[in-house]
Amino acid sequence: MQILVVEDEVRLAQHISRALTEAGHEAIILHDGETALGEAEAKQYNLIVLDVMLPGMDGFEVLRRLRAAR
Repeated sequence: MQILVVEDEVRLAQHISRALTEAGHEAIILHDGETALGEAEAKQYNLIVLDVMLPGMDGFEVLRRLRAAR
């Protein structure tokens, strides 16, 4: 399963990614909303773990735009 982890706190993102990888998943980590939106539009993920408070574009706006695009 391919999972996009969007979390601006680096250590927390690493912990989440490590747990997902140990469970057999492929985790990609990004740290801001704008980059995450571009990645999610360019590639299909099975799951997106999305923080709400992100630099630039917050998680709610990322989610709104992804829903509007699909």
